[in-house]
Amino acid sequence: MTSAKLSIREHETDPNMRNIELEGTFDQIKQASAMVRELIVNISATAPLPAKNSTPSASLGRL
Repeated sequence: MTSAKLSIREHETDPNMRNIELEGTFDQIKQASAMVRELIVNISATAPLPAKNSTPSASLGRL
């Protein structure tokens, strides 16, 4: 646990994307950012391949 605050918000223009915002100390944000990236990699590795002409749905913002 990092004690960092995590916010996931809708992307301003792309409904398939999300913005992730982390708040906390430098060390908290650094650790939480690594955890979020690891989670996205793990989910991406186990998720089914997207259909043709699809756009990726994972986007990291303000990490």
